[in-house]
Amino acid sequence: KYSNGGIYDNYEVDETSFRGDFLKGCGDVLDKQLLAVAWEHKLPDAAIEYGRALLEAANTAELSPVDTHPGFLVRLGLVKAAERFPLSEQIDIVREAGRWYIFWGERGHPIRAWF
Repeated sequence: KYSNGGIYDNYEVDETSFRGDFLKGCGDVLDKQLLAVAWEHKLPDAAIEYGRALLEAANTAELSPVDTHPGFLVRLGLVKAAERFPLSEQIDIVREAGRWYIFWGERGHPIRAWF
């Protein structure tokens, strides 16, 4: 559903790829630390662990949505608001990413971050 396959001219990226950039727009679901590690290589066990953490974050966000009002500096126009997807889409993206990490990790595949 959120594949990066076929959108790059210079790179061979198939439909099984999932870039961490999708997660950048999910700041209402993911904290900065969980987001930052999306750009780290992971051995299979770490991929499964990260996938579970993503699923937990999605479940938490669904049960206890955060206040998404813009901050004080954004309201004053001093800082640009971070671009984010609607909360329901953020939860869906994070769930899909969690399932993706678990799927490949359980099959013994390391996850190699691509920048």
